[in-house]
Amino acid sequence: MLIGGPLEFNPNLLTSEPLPDISQQMGYDEKNIYWTRSGRSAISLVLQTFKEELSEGWLLLPDYQCWAVNSVFSSVKTKNINVTRKLILEDNALENYLKDPELKGVFLIDYFGLSNIESDISLIKEKRPDILIFVDAAQAFLSIVMNSYKYASADAIISSPRKFLPIPDGGLAIFPNLKIESLGKATDNVAQQQNALFLSASSMRTARRSFQDDDPLIKDFESVYLKNFQEHNELFTNEVNPISVFSFEVIKRIDLHALAKHRVKNFNFLKDSLISKNLDIIEPIFCGDTSPALVFPVRIKERKRDTLRAYLQSKGIYCPVHWPIPESKELNLGIESKVLSGEILGFPIDQSCNASTMSILLEEIHNFLKLP
Repeated sequence: MLIGGPLEFNPNLLTSEPLPDISQQMGYDEKNIYWTRSGRSAISLVLQTFKEELSEGWLLLPDYQCWAVNSVFSSVKTKNINVTRKLILEDNALENYLKDPELKGVFLIDYFGLSNIESDISLIKEKRPDILIFVDAAQAFLSIVMNSYKYASADAIISSPRKFLPIPDGGLAIFPNLKIESLGKATDNVAQQQNALFLSASSMRTARRSFQDDDPLIKDFESVYLKNFQEHNELFTNEVNPISVFSFEVIKRIDLHALAKHRVKNFNFLKDSLISKNLDIIEPIFCGDTSPALVFPVRIKERKRDTLRAYLQSKGIYCPVHWPIPESKELNLGIESKVLSGEILGFPIDQSCNASTMSILLEEIHNFLKLP
């Protein structure tokens, strides 16, 4: 049994007919959408596009962020703003930062595709209509599909379809009010190498599903495809590169709206189940929200996050953490960001999940809580 983890490519996708133009599914003119190699590549494109404006001052970033891609901001001056335990910016702090005439842009993050940052956008528009607003919606790709006007008042929206779809690569930069030169589609050697590593790892993981849980081959088999997934991820860089032809052709054959609805159904099932059970150490972060989120994020109390995660992984259930903090960054972060980094766990709700698999997840959580 495998629940969660990397999404696996199904070759049957390539035998299906392409759906209506993908820009129609996204709700934007194709001239405003730029498909990149990754979310990181999309951020680079945005920073490059607004390089002149940003060079005259600095960019404000939340202090709770994905540190694996933080190096993409090395070309601009930045400052961090603290977030609260509910993953929202501290109001007073934002207002104070907006008073600085050297502030040229704010980088907002839609955490897990569940954040309500419209109030932040409204405040920025009211107080500083002259500065740029970028929205990191890497974890909100399908939320944009369901609501194309979400964050349309921003100067740029960044997302990462590869986090939601069984594709080797894929990022997205949307400029609601700006058209720039098309990037085309990639066929370079790196793209081909990434495709090969992803497809090899994906097919091995699919084959792994047929193994019995006590099969002695599992450990060696997993070590091979996990190594391939790792090597595949290590090929992503900060460079502005287009999406591969292969990944784009796969996206064109996926009904994104149907996928979004499936995730919403999974999200609601897990939300209702966790709230009704009122488990002591598990605190859902976004109780009142519904979305085709990346994962169902919770805080695991009593310093049991890593222990619970390891236990679930031993049962074939893979839950990501968001995000480990490098030692070099800890001194500049607020207390809540440090706590969040050690407590947040994402329960899987992707398209391979359903009520049955999520019931297994809940059962294993109960089993864990019974342990001495």
